[in-house]
Amino acid sequence: MVVTGVTVYIASSFKTSEQKAAEAQAPEASRITASVENRFLENTLPLVCSVDYTDQRELTVTQTDPGSQFTSVDIVQGEELGNGNLVAEVNGIPVFTLLGGFSLYRDMTLGAQGPDAKLLNDSLVSMGYQLPRVGSDINTVTEETYRALGVLYTHFGYKPLNTEEAIPASSFIVLNDYATVISTPRSTGAVESEPLALLSSGQKELACNQTGGSLSTEVATGQRLRLNTGETVTYPVEVRNEKVSTENSSSGSETQVVAPNSQAGTDIDTTYVAVQVPESELGGLSRFNAELILNSSPQPGLVIPSSAIYTTEQGSTVKLQEGDETRDITVRVTFSANGYSMIEVDPGTELTEGSQVLISADTP
Repeated sequence: MVVTGVTVYIASSFKTSEQKAAEAQAPEASRITASVENRFLENTLPLVCSVDYTDQRELTVTQTDPGSQFTSVDIVQGEELGNGNLVAEVNGIPVFTLLGGFSLYRDMTLGAQGPDAKLLNDSLVSMGYQLPRVGSDINTVTEETYRALGVLYTHFGYKPLNTEEAIPASSFIVLNDYATVISTPRSTGAVESEPLALLSSGQKELACNQTGGSLSTEVATGQRLRLNTGETVTYPVEVRNEKVSTENSSSGSETQVVAPNSQAGTDIDTTYVAVQVPESELGGLSRFNAELILNSSPQPGLVIPSSAIYTTEQGSTVKLQEGDETRDITVRVTFSANGYSMIEVDPGTELTEGSQVLISADTP
């Protein structure tokens, strides 16, 4: 007998009534379960944190003539400033940093005496460009002062001043302490348009907030924060509410303290979470996701998804999955957070860590 393709098709297409009925039945209901855990349960709030610094200040040049221009900016982010750092050039004239308690308030000439002369001499001694002064020389601009200052100028490729020229106060920015450049320095251009950079003489910290910038009223000082870096260590937080002005001050070599991540020239009223974290834990990163622990269970216990709990006449109930069967177990909820609940059960219920509880039993 010859079997044609049509014959094969008809034979394969023929099905009994039993086969058709079986295919028409709905598929078996699917069950979604979750494992019972034994752990602490925490009520957490996701935050976004960025590296910040305490004691932030703007680096500005003072006592310059109107229309003065930065012809060179010579600092980089991360640089530490102290005595004798070249930070910029204004109208072709170098500007250095010194350490002291006040700004140089006048141009000084040979023989000038006063606390500003002492500050300059002390700074040059600190740089190693001259020997310590004694007697009246401590407070006096001498030829030795000019010689030592000339070494500083020459080191950076500038022609030294001669003793007939005044030492311009505008060539020096006096810092209260060593400071780190923590922002990208500005570019060349008009001096009065913006400060050189943002400085900090404090330590690194994390400034954290919720996405969108509005911090929950549940947040409080003393709560603990955990970085989402895989580590389990937590750090205490401080809630800060500051209103600060970021306008440049009218005198002096530095400006008012600036709020974290704020822009110059505005008044900021901001609430954020500050966290002191060892720099070794930051790994060179500048931005982190974190969890703030608002509160937590006092001790570990059985934890299940809250969606596994429903209410019956007996109270809060879960369905314990045992093979293909389920059994209702009455539970007591002791703590809930972030979609999970900690429960207590009566002894002998066989609901323990690792048990499977039913979340849903859906049919498509």
